[in-house]
Amino acid sequence: RLAPLTLVRTGAIVTAPSTVTDKAIILPVPVDLAAGVHGLQVIQQLQIGTPPEPHAGFESNVFPFVLHPVVVPQTATASQISVDITPAVQTGQRATLLLNEATTPPPLSPAAYTFSLPPVEGSTNTLTFDFSSVKGGGTTYFIRVSVDGAESPLDLDPSSPTFGPLVTIT
Repeated sequence: RLAPLTLVRTGAIVTAPSTVTDKAIILPVPVDLAAGVHGLQVIQQLQIGTPPEPHAGFESNVFPFVLHPVVVPQTATASQISVDITPAVQTGQRATLLLNEATTPPPLSPAAYTFSLPPVEGSTNTLTFDFSSVKGGGTTYFIRVSVDGAESPLDLDPSSPTFGPLVTIT
């Protein structure tokens, strides 16, 4: 049975869920939660006293989950790519750009590149990666960004409206 007051702790953020049933607890992702690995814990408080006041009750074990960033390529040149990223990358987080050649038909050895940034110095929704020696000339790449080990999703179904994301290097 669920306690009268159920909360969810995500990292250091405690949120009241929008829906609590015997089979599900539903809540939005906290807006200030950074991409990466987090712990999720259900807290069930007890109403004690007159008038009833919430008091410590029961806490679940911590369940790990990964909040994956979502990227949208903005600009690409022969030496730089800028992407918009959600959620924002926070101070001290590490970001890595991953490029995988996506030409059709695929070559026998598709090109793949990885470029890392130093830990960011302030919260940002835009990342710019400088690089060199990337095969250009109109080559198209699948693009992903990893933030503290959490990679942005990649859709490999060419018939999907969310195919990619893709970027073309000039």
